[in-house]
Amino acid sequence: MIEVNGGLEIAATGSSVLDFLSPKNISKCLPNLQEFNEMDQNNFQAVFKIELPQSLGVSYLQNLSVRMTFTMSNAQDGVVLKGEGRTAGIRIRLFLNVKVVPKERSSLLEYEGQVDTGLIEKFLGKERLESMTRDISTKIVSCISRTLQDYR
Repeated sequence: MIEVNGGLEIAATGSSVLDFLSPKNISKCLPNLQEFNEMDQNNFQAVFKIELPQSLGVSYLQNLSVRMTFTMSNAQDGVVLKGEGRTAGIRIRLFLNVKVVPKERSSLLEYEGQVDTGLIEKFLGKERLESMTRDISTKIVSCISRTLQDYR
């Protein structure tokens, strides 16, 4: 199980950030997104690639295609995102709690959660997978900040 957490100050009001947090808008920030299907207001499916380091020495595992189904629900001052899917026959689960903390002229977007990658963690090693997960999380949150500026 990989723990993820972090935050970023965004130059937008809390209500603007909360309005932005929808499946369609979030999908714009999923790295290597190949497919997106919004099933309804709170549920969506996504297919994306995860690029693994070349140092693994296993070329056919360097670009894993992941298919996941997500549910996004409103929570107090934010959203909760739950996802489940598969890659290379291995189950992956995600739980993410995103909270928006309004400030005087901006907002703080905080997130915390867990990613269960099953056997992938054993294959890659927890340390390497944690590093990859942090990088992906940082890219998504930074993208949300940039995309939100165009959204308003």
